[in-house]
Amino acid sequence: MIEIKPHHLKRWKANSIEVARKLGYDESLLEFLDEHVKLKINYSKIQKGMWYGFADYDEKCPVVEVYSKNLSCESIHLIFKELRNKGVPGVFALVVAFLLVIAPRETFFNIYNQSGMDHELIGHIYNWLSQKNHDEKAAVKTELDFIKARRGWFPHKCPWNVFSIFAPKILYYHKKVKF
Repeated sequence: MIEIKPHHLKRWKANSIEVARKLGYDESLLEFLDEHVKLKINYSKIQKGMWYGFADYDEKCPVVEVYSKNLSCESIHLIFKELRNKGVPGVFALVVAFLLVIAPRETFFNIYNQSGMDHELIGHIYNWLSQKNHDEKAAVKTELDFIKARRGWFPHKCPWNVFSIFAPKILYYHKKVKF
């Protein structure tokens, strides 16, 4: 079973900041995030309804806390069950489960967690620091913008292309926000 380690968090944080730079985000705020945001792994059992982790706002040292065994670390059966529990239609959940069967596990693990870091680090903390809306809807919008941006920028972009098709619908059921 895959488990999230500190080196994963550092890589995902750096990648979120890199994409934010390419999208023209404020450089001074990105430098602040790079230097001051603390990354923390939560080894406790994941809270019901939480699929990734959360952001803790602090003007001097914000924190992105990620569960060591979040949904990306679970079995396909459990992921399917969680999708259904959130109200994702059966056929759609089956298609997602099928894709998880044929995709390399590490690909899903990295895309899922990179997207979560985008949501927490940029969607919540960056937006909060820049005095923009930083609620769940704003963080989901940021997450979807970053997914869309990655479709054309990264060498192995095919998985991001596929993820970009499914992410809006899954996030709609999970976070109850629609765009």
